[in-house]
Amino acid sequence: SLRQNFAATAADAELGPGRLLNDDGTRTEAGRFLQDLDSAFTAIFTLELLVNMFAHWFTPFFMDTWCLFDLFIVTMSLVSLGPIDLPTSILRCLRAFRVLRLFARIKAVRQILTALSKSLVPVFNAFLIMGIFTCIYAIMGVSFFRETAPDDFASFSLSFYAMFRVIAGETWVDSLPKDSEAGGLNAQAVVFVFSFIVVINWILLQVTVAVLLDQFISATATMDREEEEARLDEIKRKAQVQNTLDPLLEALTRDYVDEEDLTSRLEALFRVLDIDGSGEISFPELCSELKKLDFQPPIHLTDSDFAVITQRAVGEDGKIVSQLCNADGSLGPREFEQAMRKQVHLYAQRNLCNVISRKGAVTETEFAIMGVLKMMSYNQSRSAAVMERVHALLANQPP
Repeated sequence: SLRQNFAATAADAELGPGRLLNDDGTRTEAGRFLQDLDSAFTAIFTLELLVNMFAHWFTPFFMDTWCLFDLFIVTMSLVSLGPIDLPTSILRCLRAFRVLRLFARIKAVRQILTALSKSLVPVFNAFLIMGIFTCIYAIMGVSFFRETAPDDFASFSLSFYAMFRVIAGETWVDSLPKDSEAGGLNAQAVVFVFSFIVVINWILLQVTVAVLLDQFISATATMDREEEEARLDEIKRKAQVQNTLDPLLEALTRDYVDEEDLTSRLEALFRVLDIDGSGEISFPELCSELKKLDFQPPIHLTDSDFAVITQRAVGEDGKIVSQLCNADGSLGPREFEQAMRKQVHLYAQRNLCNVISRKGAVTETEFAIMGVLKMMSYNQSRSAAVMERVHALLANQPP
């Protein structure tokens, strides 16, 4: 619709008032068609803006420059349809500017404009240096050529305008005499103009272009890096297996040194969660105390999470039993340590699998090492499960 709107605006400018308005000021058939077309485009753009505002309300919308630009253009378009009678020239400009909304849809164009906007300050500084040198030459021109070339150097403003014309591409100031009274070249004028061209056009202007390119490349590289980081963060977020205890497991996995240290940390955690000092942690108590821990996001344990952690299952007699809970369904110190050790081990396995599966995140050597670690971790899990079954069988045997 943006391209069609731009084509309609170009057609309106091409036809002009002579073909769009009758002698009495009313619109011709073509004028009415273009006006109706403009109203339809305004309605479409307004609907699109409302959907965008609804989807990104509040801060994401008003912090986005392109969204604010859309809001301005659509608002002015709606004003032009209302009781306020805007001049035709302003209306045409507003309609023409609508096509700039297309830039927000094209990623490459959006990157170019964003990089250019980030290059404005360094380029402005380079232009400021050029402006200072131009002013210096303008003052010199007034001092040297006020009498001989009053058309261009009678005042500072005229002199500055003459120097700007040289920057724009003129090779000589017309009012300056090229010949001296002796018949040769006017050395003063030649040195003045040529030195200005060398300093401004050949040196400072090239420096300005170099600064622009350097800042443009840096801004583009920064945007690409930010997009890549955002993409990796999104991949990392999606790759993580959602586990309620992940914030706690991450802290334990990162901080413990050896098995004894992990045991001491789990014992300290048990004492923190056992708020009543009964030596047992019930499910409601565990849920309540985990929420109080300083983790982001907060830990909200559900009954299904507790069932997974305590390995709840249906027994042979049809009753639901939890392998890591005592008779009344609570966790004692030993059961709590077993459950948390298993969760820490599973968390490490998940992270290892996530890193291996992430494309481009590891080298071939790292991939091979992590593959071996994954196999070792899997074998350790199987050995631990076998030992648990052996202990269970031995415990059930009669003396």
